[in-house]
Amino acid sequence: MQAIILAGGYGTRLYPLTINAPKPMISVGNRPMIEYLIDKLDGLGCVSEIFIVTNGKFAHVFDTWKAVK
Repeated sequence: MQAIILAGGYGTRLYPLTINAPKPMISVGNRPMIEYLIDKLDGLGCVSEIFIVTNGKFAHVFDTWKAVK
């Protein structure tokens, strides 16, 4: 099974936290929130691929995060 995480918003209601990063990349407990969701999906045992849909403004943030992971 494949999973899609929709992360294409601009997070304007959380300014100033989201000026330079999207909501899923805001740290909670020293980890980006998106990692908690990915951990849950991995724990299901039936997800073979996870796609993250974002926007042009924050695509570089996800690219950097992916390169580190």
